[in-house]
Amino acid sequence: MIATEPEIFQNILALFYTGGIETKALGHSDAHRLAFLFMIFLLGTLYDLDLDIERVSAQTEEYHTLARAVLAAVPITDYPTVHAVQAMVSIHRKCRARELKSSVDRFS
Repeated sequence: MIATEPEIFQNILALFYTGGIETKALGHSDAHRLAFLFMIFLLGTLYDLDLDIERVSAQTEEYHTLARAVLAAVPITDYPTVHAVQAMVSIHRKCRARELKSSVDRFS
């Protein structure tokens, strides 16, 4: 993911956590930022060493599903944005990691 820490805090987290917008006023660019934020939360969950594996698995699936739902509601083909592309790349990486893990499990 190509996003700096200041960009994440100032342009994405601040938008949703400081009351920058109302839910009904969510535009396509804001929706794509939300999808990207869900993927950031997914990565944070993966690297949280205090969580057990079952909880990590459940939470990552939830964030993955939420990001996909947002992108389905506001399609990237209709409204291409950088945040949508970043979210799509993150989703692809997660799916690819799942494929690699399942192939390793098959041969173990």
